[in-house]
Amino acid sequence: MKRFFCLISILLSLAVFEAAWTFSISPTKILLTIESGKGSEVYVEVENNDKQEMFFSGTVLGVRQDNEGRPVFLSNYTEAEKWVKSKTGQLFLKPRAKGKVYFTIQVPTGTPAGAYYLALVVQSMSTSSLATGGNVGLTGQIASLLDLQVSGMAYESVKVNKWEFNKQQSSDERWKFSLDLENSGNIEVFLAGNLSISNWRGREIFKEKLNLGNKLLAHSFRFLSPEVDLDNRNIYLPGLYQIKVDINYGKTNQQVVNSVYVWYWPVWSKIIGLVLLFLFLIVVWFKWIFKSKK
Repeated sequence: MKRFFCLISILLSLAVFEAAWTFSISPTKILLTIESGKGSEVYVEVENNDKQEMFFSGTVLGVRQDNEGRPVFLSNYTEAEKWVKSKTGQLFLKPRAKGKVYFTIQVPTGTPAGAYYLALVVQSMSTSSLATGGNVGLTGQIASLLDLQVSGMAYESVKVNKWEFNKQQSSDERWKFSLDLENSGNIEVFLAGNLSISNWRGREIFKEKLNLGNKLLAHSFRFLSPEVDLDNRNIYLPGLYQIKVDINYGKTNQQVVNSVYVWYWPVWSKIIGLVLLFLFLIVVWFKWIFKSKK
């Protein structure tokens, strides 16, 4: 009986999975270079994988990144959304049939050179819901990323807007920092970086690679929260430490470096400090009494 129920569960899960993928598109990413003031046309090929006839239409969205570098699709996010229009009204496809959804692109004259990122979205609708005028047949949307390169001079530039020690969230066992990166260039760049710690004499005592995510899109930001686990980091004594972040980016392997200083007072040092202060006050008090008797 157990095996029977397991078999039923597997079949149901496969049925749900198949229903979720009712169509596919190709390509999933398009790289297009175009001059300012010029126009072009691209298409996304659609295959109806469903068992019923479907209608397909296209729309355009803007693209930004989250902190992990994954694309996030938004409407009215960028002016470049107005440059691209869906040329195909509604594409009708029978089961297992293929077709193309066309998009026209017109880059305005005077557009600055650089990379602009858009999503060419294809959405499906069943013929039954279209006949009734309802939206219940809207089965899904799949996006093809459009990397639109407006020709001209390209330049790479990454800035560290903030590199700070987060004192409120840090502890004696773990240091936390806030890192704010900005790609102020006009093309996407790959990132690689290191975090290093030096003692008060300037000697480097610890270094590790930073996880900065994948490539950073042009005119985009990335907010990260690096941490340093103080266990086995050769940080035992109290004092002033320098924490440096150095980031390499782009095809030209440029580097940007920022530093922050942290006073480290472990619990045991605070206890010893209080004991010494208490002993000092006692000595001062005895000296005061001794002078008063004289």
